[in-house]
Amino acid sequence: MEDAYQVALKLHADITKCSKIVIALQSVRRQINERVKTLASASEPERQRGAPWTKQAKEAVSKLNALENELHNPKAEVTYDILAKKGGAKLYSQLAPLYDIVKDSDGPVTQGMREVYADNAKELARLEGRWLQLVAKDLTQLNEDARKLGQPTIVAPGR
Repeated sequence: MEDAYQVALKLHADITKCSKIVIALQSVRRQINERVKTLASASEPERQRGAPWTKQAKEAVSKLNALENELHNPKAEVTYDILAKKGGAKLYSQLAPLYDIVKDSDGPVTQGMREVYADNAKELARLEGRWLQLVAKDLTQLNEDARKLGQPTIVAPGR
């Protein structure tokens, strides 16, 4: 059975992974939105040629937004606001307090803590899988189509 130190290390690693996914997807979304804006200000023939890519890009942004909403509550403006906004505490906001409780505890990790952590770890693995699939499928297709249009590609940080 793992002690509090080992569980705290795992929680810390999961919080870091969750944060890195959010930062990467925000970067990808920002790049996509910039490319869409650039195409929107292009000449009419270029806009028409890029219309399918723009539609595909907007669909990818919707998927990124949905994923981000499951990883953390991006509408929360301050720490205590996570519960006030619709959607409440998401994965990040569940991992962080659990980490604090485990690392500050003098006693053993309780069964309840283990169960909550197991659920959160499973959810993180599921969401990470969705992120990796978005990068492998949607982003790869966007980049292939961007190359055909002579546009720069989108880079996913850490990939």
